[in-house]
Amino acid sequence: MNAGILTVWVITVLAILVSTGWRTWLIGEITTNRLLFLAVGAGVALPFTFSLSQDIQLHASTCWVICWTAAAIRQAPRSLGQAMLLLCGCVLATLGWYVIERMYQLDPVFVVMHPAWDGILVAGVFAGLLTWRFEEQLFLLILSLLAADIALTLVHPRATPFVLGSWSWWDRLLSALIIARLTGAACQLMGYMRARWQGKQLHNQGGSRT
Repeated sequence: MNAGILTVWVITVLAILVSTGWRTWLIGEITTNRLLFLAVGAGVALPFTFSLSQDIQLHASTCWVICWTAAAIRQAPRSLGQAMLLLCGCVLATLGWYVIERMYQLDPVFVVMHPAWDGILVAGVFAGLLTWRFEEQLFLLILSLLAADIALTLVHPRATPFVLGSWSWWDRLLSALIIARLTGAACQLMGYMRARWQGKQLHNQGGSRT
């Protein structure tokens, strides 16, 4: 698959579903205007690239998405413990992504699914288990992928500069985000079913006593 095809497909499907009434299911409390603001800003910033070092380049669109997610998280009321949990989650996701990718660089023999997908799967499932909010999942995944790729490039320099925010990079990020959204939805569904089951049990116990 050509780089960027998945990104374009995901954005197109998201735009269609959001416009047809699936916004709450897909992105929670994020309004359509805020989502449009994110997309327009990322599109405007996409052509601009900065050199962090001889081996690493950074697209301005990546910085824009990080700032947008940070602002979205700050607007929602959260305790200090929740903020610390999210930051710790970023560190753990970075370590997981780094260890898996580095393991395949050193010895690509032990493969769970595919070298290109194992890190994405682990990070996505972890983000979905940690939080179900769209902006928090995006924040956690983009920071962890950014940090892991920088560390991997510094440890193992590439023949050409690695571009943070390239089309293939966005493909990886959005793949992990899709997995995170599905994992979070599954956790919410299981919690709902458990609550209903407990409610029925309490109702049956109350009925049996009478």
